[in-house]
Amino acid sequence: MSFKLKSPLTAIVSITVLVITGAALVGLPRARHTPVLGLDLTGFQLTHTKSGRHDGLTFETVRYDQGANRVTLQTVSNIDEAVANQRIDHEIGLTLHAYDSFTAPYPGVISRTVECPKEFYPQVKTRALNHGSLRHLNTFATTRYTVGVCTKGDAALTASFIYLFCSRSKTLTIISAFNTQVLEQFTMPNLQCSF
Repeated sequence: MSFKLKSPLTAIVSITVLVITGAALVGLPRARHTPVLGLDLTGFQLTHTKSGRHDGLTFETVRYDQGANRVTLQTVSNIDEAVANQRIDHEIGLTLHAYDSFTAPYPGVISRTVECPKEFYPQVKTRALNHGSLRHLNTFATTRYTVGVCTKGDAALTASFIYLFCSRSKTLTIISAFNTQVLEQFTMPNLQCSF
């Protein structure tokens, strides 16, 4: 994979790209203490690993934390494109559903529905790749890493969810990054399938 990152949030995402390009997914017991590809990864700790097999698929998950900053990387191997797209659609749909308008539990004279202001709605971008696809959802999250934030007071983190499907390797990579720096601009990372 290659990448070109411009914003502070995507700098955190690049850490997981380093993990993806490593010899083994869980091969880094802790982040490196020297700059790699221009990034200082000091302080990021590997806090969770898990792997398994189910229905012919192989799952591997790693999570790195640095204070409230969190990056989780999951790869699903041997996955068909249709199944990968179903999973991506489902996960993005769940996130978008958190921003749906709904009837207030106690409707009043002024309002009968609860709505999230448009500036808090998630932004979703899609890009076709040679031998794959990339989708990126960017939104805000609380200090408990939950989406559905509709006020500035609750927007403690920027949340970015990246879904990279590579058809040649039949691999779905899901990157979830939570950053304490709330960003105003949405930059899609330049990830590619190269295997």
